[in-house]
Amino acid sequence: MLLHGNVISAIEMNNHPKFAILNFKDVSHPQEEHLSYLPLAHIFETININTAMYAGCAVGFYQGDPLKILEDLTALRPTFFVSVPRLYNRIYDKINTDVAAASTVKRLMFSRALKVKLAALHESGIVDNSFWDRLLFSKLQAGLGLDRCHTMITGSDPISSEVKDFMRVAIGVRMLEGYGLTETVATLTATHPDDLSNAHVGMPSTGAQIKLVDVPEMNYVSSADPPCGEICVRGSNVFLGYYKNPEKTAEDLEPNGWFHTCDVGSWTTERCLRIIDRKKNTFKLAQGEYAAAEKIENVLGRCSLVAQIFVYGDSLQSYLLAVVVPEIEEMPAWAKANSVPFSGALESLTQEGAGQKLAASILEQLKSAAAEARLAGFELPKRVYLEPELFSVDNGLLTPTLKMKRVELKKRYKSTLDSMYSLGLHSAVPTSKL
Repeated sequence: MLLHGNVISAIEMNNHPKFAILNFKDVSHPQEEHLSYLPLAHIFETININTAMYAGCAVGFYQGDPLKILEDLTALRPTFFVSVPRLYNRIYDKINTDVAAASTVKRLMFSRALKVKLAALHESGIVDNSFWDRLLFSKLQAGLGLDRCHTMITGSDPISSEVKDFMRVAIGVRMLEGYGLTETVATLTATHPDDLSNAHVGMPSTGAQIKLVDVPEMNYVSSADPPCGEICVRGSNVFLGYYKNPEKTAEDLEPNGWFHTCDVGSWTTERCLRIIDRKKNTFKLAQGEYAAAEKIENVLGRCSLVAQIFVYGDSLQSYLLAVVVPEIEEMPAWAKANSVPFSGALESLTQEGAGQKLAASILEQLKSAAAEARLAGFELPKRVYLEPELFSVDNGLLTPTLKMKRVELKKRYKSTLDSMYSLGLHSAVPTSKL
């Protein structure tokens, strides 16, 4: 239950003079424009569009098909862009895929330009380079409809430092990351526009109080160095409670106004907040180890053969499983390299045990990604089930901001996952829909 006052409070926080990203002082600056494509009923876009209108921005609405966002971007050419990590990852992957398919000269030029600009970013915080911007990046920005964009904002899920820095130098934008929940009207923390560091979600918004509460069963305590614990928040943007659900309200909202988010965070030395875990999406395995599904998915989801991944654990088992939707754009090259017939659809990978070959290739990529990210052995799924249908809002497996609905995914694949566990670790890999 949210009051108008909660929303107004969040809008005021976003438009605080020290943190506001919009430019209305320079008359030569283009009219600020926002592309609205996230569902208006979702709190993220509710606060985006209200903040934009409060500040006097123009708003353009997408044509209704998320797959055509790039067309909408080139039509509107927004001055700032608010999105979620999944789309930023897609933009990043598309650019790199196009570069990989280009001529040797163009690949070498792009690699050199990117290296020079990333080095300048990390050494001095400079993102402009007149030579490489004029020669390469200005064309790239125009092709994406982002040539007028000065700021990108991301939220809803964690985003990798690699993607953030790439956007800063390739698109030439400030890349801000925020954190919040429906219960806090989205606004809770945000990175400062001038902050180029990564691996955190910024400082508390003006008007929001944040404290970290011990989670002893997961070994997170506020007395540690750095302090860590469950993120609790109090402020004028915090909701009243859950509608006709006093039990849930009492569980999450204290009488003195402190709201328990179930997210686990830690403070950096600069007093910015880092999200490190999630209480409710953590599996305690049979050997007593805790595995955080979202952290693992964020690492393994960047593998080139993986479009989407859902990690699952059972407290009676000592290892994790995963449901993986293969990346369709990678299948032609993979099929050719593995001498497997491929007709253009994932369902065609049923001939001559192609599904098993693909599962083995995906597992190898998962192992490499886990090793690079220094995941513990128990955090690596030991088996994968291949699913040809993407998780989506339409099939009820994603939220409007493209977060996975873990309860629905568990329901859909429960029998399959139970069957995989029943076979044990040393039997043959079970068949999938592929």
